[in-house]
Amino acid sequence: MDSVSFLKKIIPLFLLLATLSSPAQAESKASELAKAHLAKLQTDLSSCYEKWRDAMVLGNFQQWSATTAKHRKIAIKNRILSEKRPFPQTIFFIPTPPPSIEGLRCLAARQNGSTALAIYFGNVNFGTDAPAQNNLLLLSFLHQNGSWKYDTADFIHLAALPNIRKQLQEGDLSYIEQKDFFPTGTQPPVPLEVAPIRWIAKVFVYSPGREVLFNMNSQSQHRFQDNKAAEVIIGGAVDRGNRIHFRTKSLEGSTGKEPLRISVFLMSEVRGVHPLNIFEYKVEEGGEVEAFGKGTFDVSPQEAAHLLGK
Repeated sequence: MDSVSFLKKIIPLFLLLATLSSPAQAESKASELAKAHLAKLQTDLSSCYEKWRDAMVLGNFQQWSATTAKHRKIAIKNRILSEKRPFPQTIFFIPTPPPSIEGLRCLAARQNGSTALAIYFGNVNFGTDAPAQNNLLLLSFLHQNGSWKYDTADFIHLAALPNIRKQLQEGDLSYIEQKDFFPTGTQPPVPLEVAPIRWIAKVFVYSPGREVLFNMNSQSQHRFQDNKAAEVIIGGAVDRGNRIHFRTKSLEGSTGKEPLRISVFLMSEVRGVHPLNIFEYKVEEGGEVEAFGKGTFDVSPQEAAHLLGK
């Protein structure tokens, strides 16, 4: 048999063998690449968090800025300035250090576009004397400027879920296959930076059975659900033309007759001077609550004098 005839017979055989073996080889290769990607993702996320945590513990603003997501940096700065507190020093005024992930087991590292989530399980220690138990720590990240940046942390205490804790201890991860344990794939919008404020303001809402969406001066947006809470108004209040908009909605299981209170207080920087209730929308139990409402207020010279302690 000449060489040409031999090649004509052997080449189709090689092609057939390649066709039969390539799907399995391709699947194996894809699996190896996926595992390598997840391993690198977990390493990158844990490294980012550890650097962010070190910055918080050491009070290193440059490192904190380099490891924190942009929208989070601006939101934190806006809040600090809206309380007229020193920036950046106030960033590091925290009662306890962020929990370390050393010794925790990473159950999953998940990526969705430019968002990622790392899920840890173990004795999450917040630096208190209370004995640590196995719980969940969820760390969220955003990919910006070529690297991962830390965004938020969520802690899930499993004391009320002993069966879930037991499942996770035994390696059953079905609990973390719910939607809430996956990154959204969408980066939050970056807020505008606030200018130096005139008056420190807070919104107080008492909303049993209702959701309340509150907005002041088109800059400070708040959401309250079935609770009693107060939040700092980003950008504070100005002397004239403060604009308020709110929206209310009854929650499932409510009667629609619950009371409601929405108040704005101006806070004095002078010790001993009481807050000034500058705006209020109040409905007693059984009254009719507006689905949409709005209002405006100015700060009079007399009210300004009160806040300045004069």
